[in-house]
Amino acid sequence: MSGAALGWAKAQTAPSMIAKAVLICLADYADAEGVAWPAIPNLAKEVQVSDRTVQRALKALAKDGLLTIEQRTRKDGGWTSNGYRLSLAEAAAMAAPGDNVSPAPRQVVTTLVTLQSPANDPQVNNLPSDEGKKRARSKTKPSLSLSPEAAAIWSAAPRLARQRSSQDEVAVALLAAVGRGHDPARVLAGVKAAYASSVFEGQHAKGVHRLIEHDRWASFLDEPQAAEAVAVFDGPAELRESVVAEQGEPFARAWIDSCRWDRPSRTLIARNAFAKARLQRDLAGWLARCKVNVATANDHQHHHGAAA
Repeated sequence: MSGAALGWAKAQTAPSMIAKAVLICLADYADAEGVAWPAIPNLAKEVQVSDRTVQRALKALAKDGLLTIEQRTRKDGGWTSNGYRLSLAEAAAMAAPGDNVSPAPRQVVTTLVTLQSPANDPQVNNLPSDEGKKRARSKTKPSLSLSPEAAAIWSAAPRLARQRSSQDEVAVALLAAVGRGHDPARVLAGVKAAYASSVFEGQHAKGVHRLIEHDRWASFLDEPQAAEAVAVFDGPAELRESVVAEQGEPFARAWIDSCRWDRPSRTLIARNAFAKARLQRDLAGWLARCKVNVATANDHQHHHGAAA
C-alpha cells in the first residue's frame, strides 16, 4: 500500500461516487510507484458492485486522466490481470501554485508489460484512513458530497471511530447499504446502538464505515429488519429498459425497482429522500429527456393535497 497514493486518490474529483470508490481501492492496492494490479472481481467485491460497473468506472477514470490501463502478460505469453498506473507523477508535474484550473485529461495509452513470473493479486482487507491527509484536502475540490444521512451517521460516532474512517468511506458504505434495501434512518439507529454498547466502547471503537459494511449495525438493534421481497418496477417496461441502457442493470435493481410509478404525473416515487437525491443526480439527463419527475411519497402527497 502507498500512503501517498491513498492521499492523492482521496483528493481527486472522480466522474462518480462509484468511480471514486474504485480509485480509492486502487490506491490502497498500489505500490510505491502508484501501480496496482487487482483483478476486476476483487475490486467489485471491495466496492460491492458488479464487475461491469467496475469496468465502466475504470474506463471513466482513464478517460479523465486519473489512471492508465496497462495490459499485462506473463513470461509464457499468457494474459493476466490488467495493471492500473495512477497519475501521481503527472498530477505533481502539472500542478502550479495559485492555479485552480484542473489540467486537461491526457490521452489514455495502453501498453504491454511482461512479467518474469505469475503474480498473485494482493489480498487487502480494509481501506485505512489517513486523517492528516483528509484534513489537508483542498476545500475547493471535495471528493464526495456527504449526504445529510451520512453526515448524521458520521456525527453520531465517537472521535476515535471517526479517526479510523473517512467521510468518503462512510458515504460509499451508506450508498451500498441503501442499494441493499436498508433505510438510512435505521442504519443510523444501528450505528448509535453499536457505539453505545460495550463492544465498541473506548479504544475498541471500530471505524464508522466498517459498521455499515456487511450490515454489522443490524445486530445491535432490538428487532432485526424483516427481509424485504424483491421489488419489481410497476411502471412502463420501456422506461426501465432505457435506464438499464444508460446506467446498467445493477443500478436499475438498486434504485428503480423500489420506486412506485405515478402515471398521471409521470413521477417516480422513491422510497426515501436519499434514493430521490441519487436518482436526480445520476439520471438528470434521462429525467429531462423522458419528462419524468422524482419525488418521495411525502412530497407527492403534499403536492397533490395542495393542488386539490
